[in-house]
Amino acid sequence: MPIFFADSCLVDRDITVVHMNIVGFHHYARRKHPMTISSDYAEFITYINSEVKRFGGVLESFFGDKFWVSFNATSKCVHHEVSACYFAYYVTQVANDVSKRYRAARQAPAKEGERPPKPVVDKRFALCASGGISCGVSNGRAFVGPLGNSSIKRH
Repeated sequence: MPIFFADSCLVDRDITVVHMNIVGFHHYARRKHPMTISSDYAEFITYINSEVKRFGGVLESFFGDKFWVSFNATSKCVHHEVSACYFAYYVTQVANDVSKRYRAARQAPAKEGERPPKPVVDKRFALCASGGISCGVSNGRAFVGPLGNSSIKRH
């Protein structure tokens, strides 16, 4: 049943949200040049957004190492609970596998008289190579829809 506030209409809907955290982001950021961080962040956002869309969600907001993804809030997603869980599992596994390979390469012994090789990391995962990603998934009822003044409305 819709609820009306002034010129907007909110709808009561069952939604699922995923909260993501890049583990080790602050450690990574302390060691890198701001332009490198910006470039790596843009690559990661592009990758995460494509995966979010592939699983039927919407990347609602991100700030630093925190991301909030909704399923069935901004746009309809029939099996939102399952889609959100698959999304969280998939990106966590991919990022954590990259992180494991990166840490193993950093600890690999060097040949005598040589420096160990620098680990090669897919640019999309440079931000989370040292720590991976953690996700939390939650489901419940929420009022969704356009609310606020026209300059900040997003859905």
